[in-house]
Amino acid sequence: MATFSKEIQDERMKSSQLDEITFDFVITAAKTMRQVAGQSAPAITVFDTGDSSQTAVNTLLNTANDVTYATSFGSTAMGTDTIGFIFAHGSALDIIDVHVSTIQTAGGTPANTTKVFEASRTATTALANTNVDACAVTASGNIYGRFIAANIDSVTTGRVVLRIRYKAK
Repeated sequence: MATFSKEIQDERMKSSQLDEITFDFVITAAKTMRQVAGQSAPAITVFDTGDSSQTAVNTLLNTANDVTYATSFGSTAMGTDTIGFIFAHGSALDIIDVHVSTIQTAGGTPANTTKVFEASRTATTALANTNVDACAVTASGNIYGRFIAANIDSVTTGRVVLRIRYKAK
């Protein structure tokens, strides 16, 4: 006797499934890194407040003031050994958490970092101007944040890997 099965999709499960995106950067000099080619979302990374601007962020995200650069990446927020990031993603609804790994191989005093931190659960255009690990999503689905990694400012060779788990729109 033949048997058959029918898949019944449960819409409740769809809303609870998470997506993940990974960004890989190569440290090429002190306070300098580049995104590894072939990754899907373009990015801006900053070590210091002056590394980018509101105009550059607006251009990357193709919208005005989706992220308030001066607050999220101001001089207080971007303290020693802090890296900021902005990803033109456009379809994130809610950030669950951020996994950070740094592999520091030369320069200064390498101190590899591995950490996970929870993200803001509501859409916002600015992170608080304080030097703490933080990540958020904008109303249009772009992802931005910053993290602290021991001795990262002086490292001249290495990698930074960010893995972000999120719910998609």
